[in-house]
Amino acid sequence: MALTYKMKGAEPTAASTATTHIAVMQNGPLILDGELAITDANGNTTTKVGKTALCRCGHSQNKTYCDGAHARVGFEG
Repeated sequence: MALTYKMKGAEPTAASTATTHIAVMQNGPLILDGELAITDANGNTTTKVGKTALCRCGHSQNKTYCDGAHARVGFEG
């Protein structure tokens, strides 16, 4: 079951109703395709449009983004 939520009294905006596609690559990253706002642990937000690869293996030197480290470390998942 996917986790979703709706804020009481909040109306959806155009950005919240746009479709973003997420593909799990075998032994590789998550590929997100759409309009994204990614907020890091320090509260800094980066906007991405199009395809973005997010690390799943935990070995990227450019977290949260994939840098291909999954191939080097033999990640399976």
